[in-house]
Amino acid sequence: MAFISLIFLFALPVNSQNRFDYVVFGIRVAGGGSLMNGWDNYTNRFPGTNIIIDQPYTTSPYFAWDIGVSMQTMYNSKVLIQSDLTFGYQATSLKDGSLEGILSFEGIGSYYTTLSVYAGSKILLGERTRFVFGIGPYVATSDWFSGKDKKYGKNVLPSEMDYYTDATLLIKEADFRSIDAGATAMVGIEFSNVQLSLNYYHGLANIVKDEHRLYNRSLKLAVTSFF
Repeated sequence: MAFISLIFLFALPVNSQNRFDYVVFGIRVAGGGSLMNGWDNYTNRFPGTNIIIDQPYTTSPYFAWDIGVSMQTMYNSKVLIQSDLTFGYQATSLKDGSLEGILSFEGIGSYYTTLSVYAGSKILLGERTRFVFGIGPYVATSDWFSGKDKKYGKNVLPSEMDYYTDATLLIKEADFRSIDAGATAMVGIEFSNVQLSLNYYHGLANIVKDEHRLYNRSLKLAVTSFF
């Protein structure tokens, strides 16, 4: 899907009678915070598992990051189209969750490969400075690099689980869905060929195979160098 989308966007300037002003490619790095929304429904166990928790636990944002490539073009000098193809990690921090004093997780999350596509515009602020913004969809998968290895799923009894201490529980080890999708928004500043942007991702797809629902949320500060 990501490959086809990039080929499609690259082909647009060729087939639109030069209405596209330019096509540039870039390298991106980003960092910020992430959280799974919907934890209030889980009071005595971890989502996607049979792990029953001894005491109430709390959740908070966890560090999120990604690296990848970007492509940007302008249509009729007005409409910005930018796509980001990234690989990164996002999670939710856990505190005070333990099983018989043995099992304790510091967080639960996943490595995701994500394609985001933005439509927006640019506003000239100076000779080489521009304000940029855009909104659009994103789709992500946790399968490409993580695989499937259920160690804590609902089909696994507590006596059969592999116990770790102060480790991060990957969703590939529990009964989570491998596909995420939602909406994303971006605002930023461009200095010459460098873009500094704030990116928000609002998951709309339920990512856990439970009676309750969880949705990914993340906010990242990204630096992209175009060439």
